[in-house]
Amino acid sequence: MKAAALACADIQILFYEPEGLLLAVGLLPLDSDRREYLLLFQLSYLGHGEISVHVGFERCNGTGRTAPEFATVELHGTARGRLPSIWTTSAPVRDDRVNCRLIVWGEPDDEELLRGELVAEISGELPVLIASSRASVTSAELPSSRDQVTVEP
Repeated sequence: MKAAALACADIQILFYEPEGLLLAVGLLPLDSDRREYLLLFQLSYLGHGEISVHVGFERCNGTGRTAPEFATVELHGTARGRLPSIWTTSAPVRDDRVNCRLIVWGEPDDEELLRGELVAEISGELPVLIASSRASVTSAELPSSRDQVTVEP
């Protein structure tokens, strides 16, 4: 598990796997008074070729998390010397308690139907939040409400 303080105009890498996934989170001010911010997630694949991942995002609000939004994302890696694609999602946050979660699931293996699971949680009170991530393996079914998203480099 990795944890880091996330301050205004800051970007933290929450997960890095050589030849694999890179997950970063940022907190950007939206106004000069620094009362409104944008919480930004970026997901890339640093390997060769392409991979398909499933993403669930529970947005922030003052009372907790909203119903999750789901997407299946095709990420292009670094094949043939090109830059990897970047998938982004964001949520506006204000002067209140922040509580968000982004979950990334890989495709299951052929034998035991296990898949990788990467969970990033952002919580705290502005202007400094705590960002944490954990990677694990699961055999749980994917949520049924997902949209197909393709990310071009």
